[in-house]
Amino acid sequence: DGYPAYLEMLCDRLASFFPVRRGGTLFLANEDLIPVIDEHLLEAFHHELFDEKGRIALMFERRLENCRRFSKAPSAYLQTLWAVAEGRRKVSEIAFFIQGKVAETKKILGRLVEENFLLRQGDLYILPDPLFRFWLREIDFRRQNFPLLDGQAFHDEFYRVLMREFEKGE
Repeated sequence: DGYPAYLEMLCDRLASFFPVRRGGTLFLANEDLIPVIDEHLLEAFHHELFDEKGRIALMFERRLENCRRFSKAPSAYLQTLWAVAEGRRKVSEIAFFIQGKVAETKKILGRLVEENFLLRQGDLYILPDPLFRFWLREIDFRRQNFPLLDGQAFHDEFYRVLMREFEKGE
C-alpha cells in the first residue's frame, strides 16, 4: 500500500544517511561499509514523519491546512479525520467521536469525500492513504491532544510505535 512519492522521499532520506553506493546497495560512509538494515529504514521513516522538517510530514501538514481552509469550523473536520484514522468508519461512530450530531457529521463527511480526503464505500468512510492515516493517528492527534508530552517522551513513544508497525509488517 504505497505511493511512489513517499518511497522516493524515504530513499532520498536514506541516501542522505548512507552516501556510498556499491552496486545496488547503500552503505554508511565510514571506514567500514555497513549495509542499510531495518533500523536505518526505521530511522528514515522517523525523520520523514516525525521531524517538522521531514518532507512527508510537511506534505501532510499542507494537506491539513487545505482542510482547514474550506471550513468555517476546521476543528470538526480535523476531528473527523482523526476519528476515521482511529478506525471509526460509520457515521454514528464518527459523530460520537467528534461529539456532533449525525446530520452535521454527514455534511462534514460529504465535504471530506468531495475534497478527496476520504472515500465512501457503502456506509463506511475510509482514509485511503495508509501512511497519512498512520501519521494522523500517531503524530498529529497526539501532538494536538497531548501537548504536555515533552519532546523527548513524544519522540521515544513515536519511535516505539514505528517499531511495532515494522514488526507487524514482517
